[in-house]
Amino acid sequence: MKPANLSELLQGQVFHALIVLAVSIYALNAILIAVEAGYDLWGRFVLGCLQGLGGGTIRDFLIGGDRMPLFYTRDPAFLIAIFSVTAVVSILAATKADFHQSAAFQTVKRYADICGFALLATLGACIGVASGFAWFWIPIFAALSCAGGGALRDIAIMKAPTTFRGVIFEEVAAFGGLVLLAALPIDEHFFSTDVSLAIAVGFTVATIIALRITILAYNIQYPQWLLYKTRHRHEATATLDPDRKSTRLNSSHIP
Repeated sequence: MKPANLSELLQGQVFHALIVLAVSIYALNAILIAVEAGYDLWGRFVLGCLQGLGGGTIRDFLIGGDRMPLFYTRDPAFLIAIFSVTAVVSILAATKADFHQSAAFQTVKRYADICGFALLATLGACIGVASGFAWFWIPIFAALSCAGGGALRDIAIMKAPTTFRGVIFEEVAAFGGLVLLAALPIDEHFFSTDVSLAIAVGFTVATIIALRITILAYNIQYPQWLLYKTRHRHEATATLDPDRKSTRLNSSHIP
């Protein structure tokens, strides 16, 4: 698929509706996390904006050109959608005392993450292709479009991103970008229609969703030998000398 042809599709109403939907679904995950943490209405809205829009912000700053100014500064639909989701969730939380403890709450939170992640990763990869970037940037744009927002959310709540500690997350989005790169030339050579292009994009989304569900279901992580575990010197000393009743923590022990 030539970038120019894909650009035409990305400028249509269908793509606009998809990107608003993707941002809303991914923001829903952050809003539900904010409810669990006891955040107020403003805190929920801000956290939803960080997760839903943060990755696209980073991506578009890298792309520049026609992607500036940022898409949500030109179109109020994104902020309206996130605020609407925030309002609905807040009403449910206010009217149901055990709202955040229900099984349905956890299920919606999980699948909002999975589906929003897959949509944003795929659409981010499409934007990278349409912008004419080299192939190796496409997986990066796919990962940034979703995982970037998740990282900003974690920073806002002062939580170390688990995806940096062996959880397979951004890698799935990057793989989805590669799947899209493989599907687009096949579509261009054999079909080259709007329907076939939609199927290629949909296949990428489905692949990412299937991988995320599989990874979560089987708790697949990086092998432990790839994760370098550090220990403070005072912990090592205590292990070597178990008869010591206490070990004083000193700042000099921290590497």
